[in-house]
Amino acid sequence: GMRASIAVPLICKGCVIGALSLRSCRAGAYGPREEVILERLASQIAPAIENARLYQETLRGEEALRESEERYRAVAYSAPDAIISADGSGNIISWNKSAQDIFGYAEQEILGEPLSILMPEQFRDSHRKGLKRIGSTGESNLIGKTVELQGLRKDGSQFPLELSLATWQTEKGTFFTGIIRDITGTKLLNAQLLQAQKMESVGRLAGGVAHDFNNMLTPIIGYAQLGKRKLDTGDSLFDDLNEIQESAERASKLIGQLLSFSRRQNVEPKVVDLNLLIDHSISMLRPLIGEDVSLSLQLQSDRKLIKVDPNQIEQILVNLAVNARDAMPEGGTLTVGTHDFVLDQESADGWSGKTANEYVVLEIGDNGIGMSDEVKAHIFEPFFTTKDVDKGTGLGLATCYGIVKQAGGEIFVETELGQGTTFKIYLPTTNEGVAPVDHHQEHEILPGGTERVLLVEDDEKVRTLASKILQGQGYSVLEAANGVEALAVAEDFTGDEIHLLLTDVIMPKMGGLELADRLTASHPRTKVLYWSGYTNRAFMGDDSESNEGIAFMSKPFSPPALTLKVREVLDS
Repeated sequence: GMRASIAVPLICKGCVIGALSLRSCRAGAYGPREEVILERLASQIAPAIENARLYQETLRGEEALRESEERYRAVAYSAPDAIISADGSGNIISWNKSAQDIFGYAEQEILGEPLSILMPEQFRDSHRKGLKRIGSTGESNLIGKTVELQGLRKDGSQFPLELSLATWQTEKGTFFTGIIRDITGTKLLNAQLLQAQKMESVGRLAGGVAHDFNNMLTPIIGYAQLGKRKLDTGDSLFDDLNEIQESAERASKLIGQLLSFSRRQNVEPKVVDLNLLIDHSISMLRPLIGEDVSLSLQLQSDRKLIKVDPNQIEQILVNLAVNARDAMPEGGTLTVGTHDFVLDQESADGWSGKTANEYVVLEIGDNGIGMSDEVKAHIFEPFFTTKDVDKGTGLGLATCYGIVKQAGGEIFVETELGQGTTFKIYLPTTNEGVAPVDHHQEHEILPGGTERVLLVEDDEKVRTLASKILQGQGYSVLEAANGVEALAVAEDFTGDEIHLLLTDVIMPKMGGLELADRLTASHPRTKVLYWSGYTNRAFMGDDSESNEGIAFMSKPFSPPALTLKVREVLDS
């Protein structure tokens, strides 16, 4: 029924935002007069509509801002790093949960406080100058960088931190936000890494020195024993040679400690019950610690088994017991304990590269004088000692360190001045059964033979001694100074057979391993016996299965040890 209509545009700021329209069932209802009135109404309605639209947009913007701020607060609150904002005067205006965890202040007690409360006194003056520079120029040498600073907790303790700083502007002035990370753990791990690298370097040096000394000690011990066999026990020269031999053997034990530290000592691991091993060592420990030191055993029953060299564990017990005794000059208690331990992810932070997760822990503690942090940082270094010159070599703890590392374990120390010291040694468990005990009987008569031996050794004195011992037992000996020379000797040899290759492992031009491979390829019936001043099979690979059947002996050797081992390999 509509007979008439009129419409005018709604215009705001030069833009059409709609139209105002009237309709009527009466024909000719609208004329110029109505058009003027309608245009005036439209000029008032259009701004009102635009204002309403802008108001709705403002409401939606404020809601989005609130949602954004809530999301920001939620993210900032749960962030692993401390996120702290402050105004241009340096007063704290926001504080997340990590900031509370790191610094120890709750949000309600820190808001409005100056940032300087979070830093040691000696840094506050430079902080105030920095704030002033930011307030006047908006610039700082910290902005856009990550810097390392010192923080101050509520309890007064200081700690290292990393700070990333950003500034932002509003109509109210300059504000800034800092992201702070506690790097105490990172610093500790870096220190542990540097210590491990230093220990590894010193270990390589110790191993090299020990190798050379073993080569020197071999002829001293060997010729002393050969000379004693030609004399009666009542002869004064016999006693002189005996003193030479005993002194050289003591030096050899000292070299063994160096090799233990460098993890190059020859080990004979057996599956053992650590408690039984400790029980067997008690009679040895009691005289060492003295009557004024009591011994307390706290051994957990039904522990898992470990695979270690029993002699090395006894060496650890002796070294730590002696150190504990010296730390208790007025007497005290030496505690020896064992228990099982399962390594979880949280505990594994300082155990880089570990694959085992079950250990038996050997704890040896005292209630003596303890150690300072400075001493603690150096205790596993060889030749470091706090004892008088004539009372310690500085190799005891270095030896323990090397033994434990060689066994795939970890050693830690807990100590404070006046509070005693506890060493915790973690040894990986094994599922193997306990090995039978091998009761070795010394042979009075040295075995000999008539077989032909190719003797390869780059140290002339060692080679001459070994050749003299073997020829004295009836063997035919061919000599060479290295692998290349040995292959030439074997090629020129016109006899029937070379029965045994006796070779040093590390030699110039060609080492013993390559020599054995090449010689046995052309002489498949030749047996091989390796020896080394490193007293270690590590050069043959870490896989114990790959070393099965490999004959090996350590330098320095005695004439009986050499002849027994040669006969054993030839008869195998």
